[in-house]
Amino acid sequence: MLTQVGDRVLVKDQADQAQNGIYTASEGQWFRAADARTARTVQWGTTLIVQEGSVNAGKVFRFETIDPQIGDDPLTIVDTYQDIVDELNATPKAIPVDSDRVFGGDSAARFGLVYATWTQIKSFLFASSALTGIPTAPTAAPGTNTTQIATTGFVKAAIDVVLSGVSSAFDTLSEIATDLGLKMVKSANLSDVASVPTARVNLAVSPYVTSVAALQALDTSKDVAAI
Repeated sequence: MLTQVGDRVLVKDQADQAQNGIYTASEGQWFRAADARTARTVQWGTTLIVQEGSVNAGKVFRFETIDPQIGDDPLTIVDTYQDIVDELNATPKAIPVDSDRVFGGDSAARFGLVYATWTQIKSFLFASSALTGIPTAPTAAPGTNTTQIATTGFVKAAIDVVLSGVSSAFDTLSEIATDLGLKMVKSANLSDVASVPTARVNLAVSPYVTSVAALQALDTSKDVAAI
């Protein structure tokens, strides 16, 4: 596209990269823009958006030279969007091991920080297991028997399986315990029956007596003499 005097133009693909930079268009020789003539103004990480152009309009570019000597040092200018695309399309990296450097730059001057190892990052992220609020987690499939976190949904489903078909009168431990407390103990050999006579009647068992008087006591219509 045609430029007009005063337009700011990004020059990024010169054979001599020292000539890269931001220039102001003029009728004669072009000069670097007044705000892009020092290392401080085109420092590593400085970004700019191209407003017009047949190829790069709307793209964001980033300077990637640390403390450059303007006019002497090569100025590397990259397409930030393409940089991200290339990273996403790159071969997936292996899961880091504890000693891997997984965060930071090659110097504190470049990023304002230094490398952190995977061990350090894990220590920072998982220093405390205390959770606040209402934390959530994926609910494991029924029957899962691993170290995966068991959510309340997983526990409820497991309990429902155990109590499947059980009467609602016995679906709590308290109800089950109370019911068990009412059962007779086998080893007591019926000595813990609350009422032996009532039990005999319920079981349709003839009463057992050891004397005529006891028999008469069961049926007062009987004549002792006749017996």
